[in-house]
Amino acid sequence: MKNIITLSLVLFATACQSQIINIKDNYGTTIANAYYKDIDNILDPFEGTWLYTNGSTTLKIILVKEINHFNSKYYEDVIIGGYEYKVGNTTLISNLSDINTPFLNSFEKGIGGNGVKNNNGYPPCPDCSADEKRLLLMFSEFSTNMFGTILIKKTLAFGQEAIKVRIKRGERVHVVGTPMEPEDFIVPSGEYTLIKVN
Repeated sequence: MKNIITLSLVLFATACQSQIINIKDNYGTTIANAYYKDIDNILDPFEGTWLYTNGSTTLKIILVKEINHFNSKYYEDVIIGGYEYKVGNTTLISNLSDINTPFLNSFEKGIGGNGVKNNNGYPPCPDCSADEKRLLLMFSEFSTNMFGTILIKKTLAFGQEAIKVRIKRGERVHVVGTPMEPEDFIVPSGEYTLIKVN
């Protein structure tokens, strides 16, 4: 009898984790121990090292796909990443060294998540193809305690593989008696086109 109960518990635990949900079909709901899987490999084309250059200003973004990551509630495939923003020879911010550190939740990284946006999703994308997917991820600047989003679209620039990103700071709430937060990220909010360099 003890063996039957043990076997039943093992089978039940396996069945709970075996519920697989396509990340493109996830609309903000979560099921404990489910696996939010990148079944269609939507995240794959966004991986790599990307570089924006404008005069002496550079923005480098590195994006990595993590598979079957358990975040203490459920399993998921995510994109995590970091960035480095330089003006001239001065690095204003860099969290690239944090990419390989262990993490519990993708929001603990400078860039993280797995939000898939269809071509008709907000914000509108008039130049997206009918089946094109974009990514909407969290953008975090821990040194200033500020958070927002980064919308990423695959594109071509000068005949090279590229991404177009829109960085947007989140809404600010100021508590009276506390220091005012900066008006923007150290990496200025706005749109950037980054060429794939690796």
